[in-house]
Amino acid sequence: MIFPALALLATGCGYRPVVEEPPAGIRTVAVAPFETHAPEPELGALVAAALQREIASGSALRLAPAAEADAIVRGTVEAADDVPDSFRTRSGAPRAASWTTSARASAVLEPAGLSIGPVEARAPRIAGPTASTDLAARERAMRGLAAELGRLLYRELVGR
Repeated sequence: MIFPALALLATGCGYRPVVEEPPAGIRTVAVAPFETHAPEPELGALVAAALQREIASGSALRLAPAAEADAIVRGTVEAADDVPDSFRTRSGAPRAASWTTSARASAVLEPAGLSIGPVEARAPRIAGPTASTDLAARERAMRGLAAELGRLLYRELVGR
């Protein structure tokens, strides 16, 4: 009696199990370093490493050296922007209290020619007067941004 009720509740709430399915005929992939068209040259390498971690932790694909892989993921980080989040002081004057770093990435699975993305992610940074110059906070934001882009690209890759 309990199991049918739970099954009815699970289907009624829109729950669907996540199924990872690789593109047809592809079981192993290599991830090439991503090109970076952004002010942060290291962002492409961070996104490629994040995508590799996602593939390694997933169940649909395996990482392999390029010479042995069924396909190679080649990607590009297309943009990375810092945007101040404006807040108003008590006098009504705008001031930047925090910053949001955003980036967009896309990739192609070769030789299949499958497009992955584009995907976009945002990472907040610290609040306060040093938000625009705090290099450690910016590095943490870049790593968070790369991890999210890697997750999103992986979902696109196996969620077709």
